[in-house]
Amino acid sequence: MVHFATLHHLFRINNPLDNRIVTSDGGTTVTAESGITFDGTTFASTGLATFNGGTQNGGNDATVYITATTDNDWGLTVNKLNGSATNYGIQIKAGGSASHAFYIVGGGSEKFRIGGAGNIEKVSHIYPSSNNSFDLGSSSVRWRNIYTQDLQLSNEAKKDEGGNDVDGTWGSYTIQEGESDLFLINKRNGKKYKFNLTEVS
Repeated sequence: MVHFATLHHLFRINNPLDNRIVTSDGGTTVTAESGITFDGTTFASTGLATFNGGTQNGGNDATVYITATTDNDWGLTVNKLNGSATNYGIQIKAGGSASHAFYIVGGGSEKFRIGGAGNIEKVSHIYPSSNNSFDLGSSSVRWRNIYTQDLQLSNEAKKDEGGNDVDGTWGSYTIQEGESDLFLINKRNGKKYKFNLTEVS
């Protein structure tokens, strides 16, 4: 014959409300955490989440790996709801020896990279979101040097706004370099010109 002793509090769940994640307090007590919930679809945390270590992803270590399972899913959305918050929405920190501080891959190839020193090292075309609306630099904060090949110039966007400040017209030109000369091509009529250059010592 088997006898069972009376059981008192084999374990107890403190703070038990719907969808809370249960953690151990030690001994026979566990607690349903108010700041961590999971309803079968959405995992939510109202506190600070810290991740250490890494997971293996195709031979590359990742501390956090996020994947979207349907075509219309965003991989990651950061929504900073506090309108009075003044700090960053996203902050990325990399070690001093890191070769890449920020790295974007799309379609299986590298699209954008910021090196550990803060330089943008790889990028494709950069377009403004609308024509004739945004500047590169300002009157008080200027780029030091511009390194480019042929220079394409056009103020066509001003043709309905009074044109240029001299004769009210608009133009489209390309500046090209020759071995000993600098050339200007009028893209509207196809005419070509050579700059008259005077050598100085």
